[in-house]
Amino acid sequence: MTVRMNLDLEHNVVEAVLDQFDKLKYRPAHPPGGKRRDWTCLAGIVLEDRDRRTFDCVAIGTGLKCLNESSASSTTVNDSHAEVICRRSFCCFLYQEIARACGSASKYVQRVDGSPTFRLGPHIRVHLYISQSPCGDASLDALAEQQADDAEAHAQRTEHKRDQYGHETGALRGRNLFDRLGVLRTKPGRHDAIPTRSMSCSDKIAQWQCLGLQGALLSRLVPDPVTFALIIVGDLFDPVGLERALVQRCQPALLTVPHVAPAPYAFEYSSRVLSESVPPSVLVVSAPHAMSWWRGCDTPEYLVNGRRQGAAMGKDGTFGPKTWSRISKPRMFELFRSTAATAGADGLPRRYLDAKEQSTAYQAVKRDLRQQHPVFAHWVGNDAKIVDDLVV
Repeated sequence: MTVRMNLDLEHNVVEAVLDQFDKLKYRPAHPPGGKRRDWTCLAGIVLEDRDRRTFDCVAIGTGLKCLNESSASSTTVNDSHAEVICRRSFCCFLYQEIARACGSASKYVQRVDGSPTFRLGPHIRVHLYISQSPCGDASLDALAEQQADDAEAHAQRTEHKRDQYGHETGALRGRNLFDRLGVLRTKPGRHDAIPTRSMSCSDKIAQWQCLGLQGALLSRLVPDPVTFALIIVGDLFDPVGLERALVQRCQPALLTVPHVAPAPYAFEYSSRVLSESVPPSVLVVSAPHAMSWWRGCDTPEYLVNGRRQGAAMGKDGTFGPKTWSRISKPRMFELFRSTAATAGADGLPRRYLDAKEQSTAYQAVKRDLRQQHPVFAHWVGNDAKIVDDLVV
């Protein structure tokens, strides 16, 4: 992995994301002037057109929350960390562009020789910006340095970091056992929070670099894996931790070795920026909501507890379809079916799990990764019962 510093590419990518974020007029839960301000993490995906020399931010996500296992369901967005929201938004963007490519109207996506499959144009590169180092393995050392009270303990961590790259076994919870580096970890990081089955963002980004961003359903339409060429990180930037988390422990399954760079600009809603800028009397708290947007949306969508902000339970004691986020599993499954039909695919299952299993090539690679790789073999999978009855 190459660490890039102070080059035009990083500036162009981060400017594209921050400019688009400004246009969305983000609504914090606690606006300026009150006794509280909420911080959040921002993630953005940028498509670089090397022929036109343009940088388009096509997907944005913000968020810090994750539902525990008892609250997770097939209709909620169970992981609302910024990187995950952004990736789901990007998949929706690709579905949109596939539909446009069926009419030769997409500048990003091309149809493959009249088939029902598509690909990004050869002149397109995909980049990721994150305002803070992803939770999990990539940020452990930076967090340890930030929080260390004991210089000797920090020295021991540093020595351990030099010698160990992912040979531990089993997934760990959050930030438990800080000195075990290179291992998979579940969310959340806080010890006092209820455990979840969601893997850390370090683990998810690493898996995307091994399998592609598309996931099983979208890979039926875009079979060539889409990976990040450049990953730009803001706060808690640690090149050693990022290399370990996103490159070294992933070998030999890694499809693309990403360049990694520190962000040239700060994010105005980051924990660090707000903590340094507000008066001591103002409490800085984590944002309770997440935000999703992709290029082509009229407005961003806000989510709370995995549902559309303002979602109310019906008289029957359930949350109806109107509460489902547009990046929830049922909505994205509907989008897959309609896009695949537009592209000429037939025989599309109505059951979510059946449709995923039809992505045989993707599932075979994923199965090998989960069964044979020394690190990914410890992945904590989602409970299949959650989506067993998901039919559209």
